[in-house]
Amino acid sequence: MAYRNHWLFFFFFLSLSCLQAADTLRIPSSIHTVLLYAGQAEVKRTVSGQAEAGHYWIKVPRISSRADARSVRVETPSDVRLNKVALFREGTLRPQDFPRLQKAIAQVEKRKESIHQVRARIEGVQAQMEVLRANQRQDFNSTAQLEQRAAFYAQKMTALQKQALDLQEALRKAQQAKQKQEKQLQNLRQELENQAGYWLLQVEMARTGKFSLELQYRVSGAYWESEYQATRIKGKDSLELTHKALIHQNTGVPWQEVKLSLALGAPLQGSELPELPPFYIEEPKPIARNRAQPSSSAVSVASDVMNMKVYEGQKSAPFLQEKGIFRVFKLRSPVSLGLENPGETCTLRRYTLPAAYRYESHPAIRPAAFLQARITGFAGLPLPAGEVNRFNGHTYVGRHHWAPRLSQDTLSLSLGRDADVQVNRQEAERFTNYKVLGQKKEITHQHTITVQNDKSHPIELLLRERIPVSRTEKVNVERLDSGGRWNKEKGHLIYQIELAPGEKKTLRPGYRVTAPKDFPLHLP
Repeated sequence: MAYRNHWLFFFFFLSLSCLQAADTLRIPSSIHTVLLYAGQAEVKRTVSGQAEAGHYWIKVPRISSRADARSVRVETPSDVRLNKVALFREGTLRPQDFPRLQKAIAQVEKRKESIHQVRARIEGVQAQMEVLRANQRQDFNSTAQLEQRAAFYAQKMTALQKQALDLQEALRKAQQAKQKQEKQLQNLRQELENQAGYWLLQVEMARTGKFSLELQYRVSGAYWESEYQATRIKGKDSLELTHKALIHQNTGVPWQEVKLSLALGAPLQGSELPELPPFYIEEPKPIARNRAQPSSSAVSVASDVMNMKVYEGQKSAPFLQEKGIFRVFKLRSPVSLGLENPGETCTLRRYTLPAAYRYESHPAIRPAAFLQARITGFAGLPLPAGEVNRFNGHTYVGRHHWAPRLSQDTLSLSLGRDADVQVNRQEAERFTNYKVLGQKKEITHQHTITVQNDKSHPIELLLRERIPVSRTEKVNVERLDSGGRWNKEKGHLIYQIELAPGEKKTLRPGYRVTAPKDFPLHLP
């Protein structure tokens, strides 16, 4: 049975090769449309030609080696019938297939041989000069004859040495030319390795004339990712969020003036039916007084922001459209990407979103006040996950990753330390009491924290102080009466402070730990 299968494959490929040799049309084509996903691209080519009625193999060259043969789709007119389609690879480029390299190698060998001959002649002249010195009395009758012969050999030696230097320089240039050709061969090999594929289509023409086929397939090595720039607008309760697309193309085949669209999602995402979890009704939780809530202005921004014209450097912004199960940004201007220009950055949208600003501080870690912005109002906007570059005005303050769907439609950004809000933390007292009868020890720890507002306007400061959390029944932790709200699970003592311009406030948070006398404690 195995031998029978081998013979079947043999006859199939034999007939395939014979048919290709007889009726193969090589039709170059270029990519004209690209739909770019987060991890791959879907490209379209138009294969146009002219042929008589009959059966043909159409060869479409210069296909990326990253092409997926399983994803190909071919649209044909009614008078053209597609029987088979397959993806093949070309052979590799050998040095003997590169005439310029062969010529450069021959030049190097020729220069080496010339230098070898000149060096042999120099050695011959040196030998003759040694013989002249040894037999100068026997062979010459006068000193004038000896000096004449010595001058002749010296002149000949000088000429040969100059010729050797010239040949050495010629050899250096020939070696440079060889290295240049070897580098070009290496680049060609890399290019051919990336473009070594070709599509082979078996078609049947019903009539003589022109034909046009639409070839569509997916290829890896091309993707796009989102990047954001969040900038605080001073003097306003809003923040400017700029959405940029970082486009990468490393398929090996250049894209020249292609129509590019960016898909929000991946081709295989959302293909499985999600589970339906139960919905529980629980006791409502109290809403924090200073927690930012979406306002009516936030809703209006979220609904109207799609009509904003915010694309820098272009007459109009990329427009968002539905395509099947995806939403895509369609760029209005053609894009060219290749080996020399594998990446490009374009601005998709710029949003002005409502933001609630407040200061936060963790003095136990760092005695400073950091401006925090809580942004809402972007529910429903096309904002995939990406890196956010944060700016406080014109000052860059940091970068972090943001996944909008995982942050419950609230983006919390730190806009850096503010030197106009002073925070100071010092240890006030620390002492240990021992209870002899109970073999217990009590450690009391207290700090003094001062905050001061040096700004010309009032501010709100959320300050968190750390209190140890006990995970054993042997140790008990109690908070000293110093105000604030105690979160026992996290060990946070939370103060919400309002400071007028120039106002200064002092806090004295503290705690007491009771533990067995021999229980090791390492308190902060």
